[in-house]
Amino acid sequence: DGAANNGSYSCPSSPEHAQENRLRSASMPGRSMSMRSIGRKSMFSEKRTNSILMIRNEGYVLQPEFEQDNNIPEGPLDLSTKATQVRVPTQDLNDMKTGKFQASHVDLSELTWDLDLFSKSSDWTVEAALAMYKATDVLEKFGISEEKLLRFILTVRCNYRDNAFHNWWHAFSVMHAAWMMVCDPSLRPLLSDIEVLGVVLAALCHDLDHPGVNNDFLAKTNHPLAGLYDKPILENHHWAMTRKILTETTDVLDSVPKAECAELLDVVHMAIMATDMGCHKALCENIAAKAVPAEERGGG
Repeated sequence: DGAANNGSYSCPSSPEHAQENRLRSASMPGRSMSMRSIGRKSMFSEKRTNSILMIRNEGYVLQPEFEQDNNIPEGPLDLSTKATQVRVPTQDLNDMKTGKFQASHVDLSELTWDLDLFSKSSDWTVEAALAMYKATDVLEKFGISEEKLLRFILTVRCNYRDNAFHNWWHAFSVMHAAWMMVCDPSLRPLLSDIEVLGVVLAALCHDLDHPGVNNDFLAKTNHPLAGLYDKPILENHHWAMTRKILTETTDVLDSVPKAECAELLDVVHMAIMATDMGCHKALCENIAAKAVPAEERGGG
């Protein structure tokens, strides 16, 4: 499959291997993301062996040139040339070719606010995500085929870790809620097709490769991700992974015209960055200030 030829590696099938993520970096443009040079000495020279073991235990495996304790030269370490590593769901992509995943398997009438997600299988959520994207009625406008979209969804699922909360199930739940809102008859006319697609794409991807701890923990423990991204660390990492999957690992946006693709990516980027809890209060206050009470709108 073409998705496997982008310097990616296969998605492990066993739960214990699902935690074995690589140290990832990104050299992708974005308004809130930039790479920083960090010092080998500050990160690795002091208690270097223990640091490497700690990072391995957290699920990050350092690049080969860093693994030998006696092979860590002094001086600045520029990580901007490293490529973001994305897991490729090899088995799922093979199953896809047999027709295993079908949006038609999902009854859209089930996708209400009362959806009992815990009664569903993971494969059902893949099919439901596919059905929701199709139900937005914007895919044909951008020439996005069901096959490309399914490859994207399966790749996204593969790149969520098996965390207690920040996992694929959470991502699907957020996408479901976002889809319910953007498709609401009272809101849909106010949104462009690009905004609708951008929101539901961002919703599914917003916590990609979440390590299960918050930004403050990453910064205070000098975690490798803290050396790769400006703040907010996690949101920049989620965006880097999202952009890689959307523009390189899969071909889901290949048919979208260049100008519209740039606008779409901008919407996805803004939506993911807005999930930073550090700006949540300000965003809510801004929305509240702009909201018009129902009685002023003439509503009940």
